Amino acid sequence: MPVARHAGIASRAVACRVRRRSVAERVRGVLVALALTAVAVVALGLLAQLRGIGDGPGVPEAVSIVEVGPGESLWQLARRVAPDSPSGAVIERIVELNELSDHVVHPGQPLRVPDGRAPQ
Repeated sequence: MPVARHAGIASRAVACRVRRRSVAERVRGVLVALALTAVAVVALGLLAQLRGIGDGPGVPEAVSIVEVGPGESLWQLARRVAPDSPSGAVIERIVELNELSDHVVHPGQPLRVPDGRAPQ
């Protein structure tokens, strides 16, 4: 092997093999990166929903009494009575106002709810 001398320093040419990744390995890497990005976006979206970020105003102060509709869940009721407020926070307020032990409601059941449609 030839030796090059430069300013008193000897260096040798070293052969090394560069491992090339196959197409399948590259595609797998891209898919993993996309999956991780999707998981991060979904996690941030859920966190924002739970914290009420970007959902507009908070839970309305006004309270009214409504009847639960047939097949209606607390989530659907929360969206109906306070559509511009975070659903999770409205549900918690409904549970608190009515001293519910669980999140089960029945058609025709009267509930006190935060009223997002009432003038503030």
